[in-house]
Amino acid sequence: MAGKLSAEQQRRVDEILQFQRSVDHVAKLVAELEGNRAAKATFIDGGGIFMKIRGLNDGLSSLRMQLDVTLKQAMTPEPKQGPDQSH
Repeated sequence: MAGKLSAEQQRRVDEILQFQRSVDHVAKLVAELEGNRAAKATFIDGGGIFMKIRGLNDGLSSLRMQLDVTLKQAMTPEPKQGPDQSH
């Protein structure tokens, strides 16, 4: 990192990292569901479940991209302001 993060930025980074861990956990659950779908095809509408799993995977990919961008923004140090400049 080029500069030190403020306390607020560090809190934000920590939150984003927690969200990323949650997305990873959901991705594992979706992968498990996808792996089990063939065995349970007689109980579930096979075609519908394929589309739903694809939708879940697409949503997870989108969340990962958004979190990556947000994390990069949160890790960018705030520009230093002089004493005469205010927020």
